Amino acid sequence: LSKELRDKFGLADAYVAEYGPDRRSPTANFSTLINQHVARVGAMALHEILQPGDVVGVAWGETIHFLAEEVPRRKIADLTVCQMIGSMKTPLLSAAETCAIRIASQLGADCNILHTPAILSSAELASALRAEPIIKSQLEKFSEFTRTVFSVGNCDANTHIVQSSIASQEEFEWYKSRGAAGVLCGRFIDEEGRHIAGSMDDRMIGISLEELRQLNCGVLVAGGPEKLSAIKAALAGGYVSHLVVDENTARQLLA
Repeated sequence: LSKELRDKFGLADAYVAEYGPDRRSPTANFSTLINQHVARVGAMALHEILQPGDVVGVAWGETIHFLAEEVPRRKIADLTVCQMIGSMKTPLLSAAETCAIRIASQLGADCNILHTPAILSSAELASALRAEPIIKSQLEKFSEFTRTVFSVGNCDANTHIVQSSIASQEEFEWYKSRGAAGVLCGRFIDEEGRHIAGSMDDRMIGISLEELRQLNCGVLVAGGPEKLSAIKAALAGGYVSHLVVDENTARQLLA
């Protein structure tokens, strides 16, 4: 399956998690169990993907939260981990910066935190914050990334982008009406992976999708049937060099 995924989507590598029962989370729903299992495989894969001297951008979300909790402790020399989306929080997950901090701690890496909210109340305020010297220097670090680690969100009624108050319900419906198939690093993409530009973009602080695509070093960790369309969109958009996915979703992607 890994070889077929690599060949079909032009990937540097693919890791397929064989799903099985997780006795540590007996009360979790099916979607959460898949996310946890794929995240665990992704956490182990980091030790193969990341190399000494890498500068790694880390996103946020349920799957990345689980991945951060599962990264085995083993130092990678001269590694730098950077938060690449501003701070956000939902009632279900810890704040965005904790993912980068946790991964950096487990890998013995330096950690650069992005000291700003993910989204501001106005474009003017966001622009002013981007111009602040400390934040400007953190954003400039994005061009140095040699790896990025992210998941992708689906565009159903329970999307975390609404739960975390990045987008209002009205904004979410606006993007949905324009063909949104997934949420990548806080931004909406259509089924071909194209960025759907909207009112949120000027208010956001974090990596842009154009920056993400140009880096060509993305590790996408995602799984489950509800994320199939979003995963396909991220692959179609050219954001992904390494894929970590569950077996069933891998077979659906190949079909």
